[in-house]
Amino acid sequence: LPAAPPSGPVPPAAGLSAPGVPLDAGRDAGLLPDAHAPADAPPDAGPSWAIGFCRVQFPTAILASPGMATTVYGRVYAEGLTTRTGATAADALLLGEVGSGPDGSLPSSVGWTWARAAINAGYGPGAAGYEPNNDEYEASLSRPAAGSFDFAFRFSGDGGLSWTYCDTLDAGSSDGYQHANAGSLTVMRSSGPRRSVDTYAH
Repeated sequence: LPAAPPSGPVPPAAGLSAPGVPLDAGRDAGLLPDAHAPADAPPDAGPSWAIGFCRVQFPTAILASPGMATTVYGRVYAEGLTTRTGATAADALLLGEVGSGPDGSLPSSVGWTWARAAINAGYGPGAAGYEPNNDEYEASLSRPAAGSFDFAFRFSGDGGLSWTYCDTLDAGSSDGYQHANAGSLTVMRSSGPRRSVDTYAH
């Protein structure tokens, strides 16, 4: 006799996501070689959002004094999440950070420091350069001492197990991170007010 059909829900085939959970097969797109999850991470780390794209939105160059903070904006695309509404959608698994480090270095290297980004509540239809498929985050960036530094954004769709690094070009992470296209941060010895190269209108 033919076997009876299995009872209860049937798990998805290998490589497919469960309903409402995005595939994570592409989450490492644009990652640096050493930015993957640790080797001892469990085989099934649970649901995640695939970071399909991210970039440093504004500013791309900063002139500041030691310890003075500048707000940096980064945009991210994660299919099924950032496309939900016209505003930025919060999710515990999607993290954004802004960081800075030695000029000409990769953001996964020693010397880079990172600060957690928050949703930009002012982003949405009518915002400067609004992109309906992308969400926008903001974070404060500063360095304590004078010098020349690179800065970048990074996003994680799995709660910080892996990161996608973003430079300043329109293509962002789509063509991989390139330190030549990192943001430029110059911290002057002067105690004068900071300024950025352009003005970002909300």
